[in-house]
Amino acid sequence: MAWLHPMLAFIGSVLALAGVLTVFLVGMVFADLWASSRRTKDIIKAREERMRELEDEEQESDVDDPFLDALEEE
Repeated sequence: MAWLHPMLAFIGSVLALAGVLTVFLVGMVFADLWASSRRTKDIIKAREERMRELEDEEQESDVDDPFLDALEEE
């Protein structure tokens, strides 16, 4: 085996740890985006069910829509 400078081992370990940290952080961002996407879908589904119930009861009330801008209505 060839003799390598000891500094190369340190640089290699730093690069390896940086790679592991990068994979971990990318995985965490992916998991966060996936969870927020599921939560948003659940909110939309619950809102649609609530609106269906209101339509079935034939009640017209103002239900706040968190996805619409209030300035667009004016």
